[in-house]
This record gives sequence, structure tokens and C-alpha cells, in this order.
Amino acid sequence: MLILLISGVLAYRAVETARSAEHWVAHTHQVIARIEGTQAALTRAESAQRAYLLTGVTAQRDAFFEAAAQAQRSLDAVGRLTMDNPEQQKALPRLRHLLARRHDSLADGIALRTQGREAEAAANVALRGIGEMAALAEGLDRMQAEEDRLLDHRLERAEDAAQLGVAATVGVSGLAVALLGSLAVLSSAHARRLAGERRALLESQAQTRATAAQLREANERLRIAAQELENRVTERTAELAEANAELEAFARTVAHDLRAPLRNMQGYATALLEDEAPRLSEGGREYAARLSSTTQRLDTLVTDLLEYSRIARGQLRTEPLALDAVVTEVLRDLSNEIAARSARIDVDEPLPGVIAHPPTLAHALSNLVGNALKFVAPGTTPHVRIGARREGTAVVLSVQDNGIGILPEHRDRIFHVFERLHGQERYPGTGIGLAIVRKAAERMGGAVSVHEAPRGGSVFELRLPPAP
Repeated sequence: MLILLISGVLAYRAVETARSAEHWVAHTHQVIARIEGTQAALTRAESAQRAYLLTGVTAQRDAFFEAAAQAQRSLDAVGRLTMDNPEQQKALPRLRHLLARRHDSLADGIALRTQGREAEAAANVALRGIGEMAALAEGLDRMQAEEDRLLDHRLERAEDAAQLGVAATVGVSGLAVALLGSLAVLSSAHARRLAGERRALLESQAQTRATAAQLREANERLRIAAQELENRVTERTAELAEANAELEAFARTVAHDLRAPLRNMQGYATALLEDEAPRLSEGGREYAARLSSTTQRLDTLVTDLLEYSRIARGQLRTEPLALDAVVTEVLRDLSNEIAARSARIDVDEPLPGVIAHPPTLAHALSNLVGNALKFVAPGTTPHVRIGARREGTAVVLSVQDNGIGILPEHRDRIFHVFERLHGQERYPGTGIGLAIVRKAAERMGGAVSVHEAPRGGSVFELRLPPAP
């Protein structure tokens, strides 16, 4: 009985050791799977980011953020699973730092591409991508090598435990033949299962290596494509810079060659009206007045066209602004027109800060307030309300009037160049003011829209990024 008891205890300990070894083998499989998942998600994020830089397709940008989040989750899971391993825990802070840096680099490229700054996005990929990705890959490879070493060690321990179980059962006396047989079968089953798992792991690792080779090949193709894109962007940037320089030179020529004669014509017309009026017939005075107003309108048109060209193609450096100061400046510039129309202006203070280009924002707001003063029914005193509110990730600057309103089917058309809904005689203007507002909003990273006011009139809303 003592021999049977001792043999039973030894066999039981062997089985428990085998089970423990099997548990740790499975645990190591989980860690390896999470490390490989981190590598795969990171590679998908790289591929999606580069595809977005090449194509600008929104689905690729969404795929990047999804893959980046998956990489972070997988690395967090590795941290939880390796709490028992001090060496792996030491490596995790650096990997988390590298992953965060790589995510920031890729996200910067996404943001630059979204803003239409393809050249800077391509440069971001070229300057920062290779080193960061190599450091990450090296760190993850070290972690996987450590887990592979642990796996081999634990598989050996599991096999030793299985062999110990067999040895223990062999020593059982004839009185325990039946028990010996069952323990031998149990130990053999454990050994076969572990051997099968090891074969499966080896096959999985072979598949993973094949997949990694394919991913490296795909990354190389993407790198070559990114380099080609960078070269094309560089060439295109040079062409655009040359075209912009030519356009600016043309604009300056237009400003000089058109405006100087126009001002001369206006000066002659004014001189006729002031100095020669008694000798002119009534028709002559009318013609001179028409000539003066027409040249003034043409001069304003040239000015607006040049301003539209400047906003559309110039370099706009945005900065944090206090809306209260911008509104005050615009109302001061329009004070004569406000007084002439006896207009009522209400400002909902305080106004939040925004990120914008100061002169461009002031010009856009001036156009909106000027239209609110102008487009009112005859005999109506203009009433303009200026306000701003935080809405999601934007600040909405609103200009509400009590004017003649805009039909829904015309609310997009009015933002196009030279689009007018009313005759020049009734409401004078160049037809460019609202086009300047839309272009200014887009260049500052925002948008503009219009809808009907609650009690008639219109509400123009300018969406801009909020100040930090």
C-alpha cells in the first residue's frame, strides 16, 4: 500500500506538473499571438496611411485609425499577459513610447494630407517613417524572441513532466498495474497533445514568417510609390510656385494697368461734374455721373478680384484670435455706413476665440455685415445680430439680419463668383463678396453656410477651428 501510495503521489505530481506546463505553453502562445497582432496592426496602419497619402481616399484614413487603435490594444494585452516576466515589462515602456511616436508621425501625415499639404505629408513619411518603424520592429522582434525562448523552455518542461509521469507509473508494483496503465495513457495523451501543439505552433510561425515577408514586400512597394509620389509632389510644387509667381505678377500688372486708367477716367468725370457742370447739358451731366459711378464700380470689381485671388492662392498663416477684437475692428471700419443707414447692431458678448488669419477673417466678416446692411427691403432699418457659440469641434460665428432673405434653392449659388440674385440698380455690388467669404472660410480650415432667420431675413454661419 505504501508503494502504491508513493507511486500515486508521484504520478499525481507529474500530471499536475504537466498541466501547469501546458497552461504556461498556452499562455506563451497568447503572448506571441498578441505580439504578432501588434506587428500586423502596425503594418496595416503604415499601409493605410501611405495609401491615403497616395489616393486621399477617406476609407484609407479610417482604416489607419482603426489599425492604429488595434496595435495599441494588442500591445496593452502583451503588457497584461507578461506581468510575470520582469524582462518583458522592462521593454514595454520603450515600446509604448515608440508606438506613440509612430502613431503621432503617421497621424501628422494624415492631417497634412487632409489639409491638402501633400508635399509636407510626403516629407513627413520620408524623414520619420523608416527609423521609427525599424525601432518598433526591433523591439517587438526582441519580445517575440524572448517568448520563443520561453516557449521552447516550457515545452521541454512539459515533455519532461510527461516523461516523469511515465517513469512514475513504470515504478508502480504489480498491485497497481491497472492504475499504472491509466496514468501511462494519461501521460502519453498529454505528450501527444503537446507535440501536436508544438507542430501547430511551428506551422503557425512558418505562416507568420511568410506573411511577414509578403508585408515587407508590400512595404517596399509602398516605399517606392511614396518616393515616386514625393518626387512628383516636389515637381508639382515647383510648377505651382512658378505658376503662382506668374499669377501674382499678372495680378500686379492688372492692378496697375487697369486701375490707373480707371482712376483717371473717374477723375475726369468728377472734374466735369464739379468744374464744367454749368456748361454741360442735363444729358451730359447724367453721362458724366454714370461714367463716374461705372469707373468706381469697375475699380471695386478689380479690387475684389485681386482680393479673391490673394485669398485663394496666398499663404495664410493662422493664429489664435479674440473674436471680440475682430468684430470691434470690423464695426469701426463700417461705422460710416452703419450711421448712414441708422442700423442697429447687437453683439452677443463675450465671444470665444478662434484659429484664423486676422486680415482674411476681418475681410470675410466685413463682407457679411456689409451685405446685412445693404440687402434690406426699402424703408426697413437694418438690424444685425453678431454672435458665436462652441459647437462640437468648431466655433460657429453667426451674422443674422432682417433683410430680404434667400430662397433655399439659391443658398449655394450665392457663394459662387459673379452670382447675383438682384439687379445692379436695386442692390449695387460686384457679385464676389460671398465668394470671398467661402474661399476665406475654406482656406482657414472652416466652412460657411446660410439659413433662414426665425423671424425673416438670413443667418450666415462661419465655422472655424476653436482657439486652444
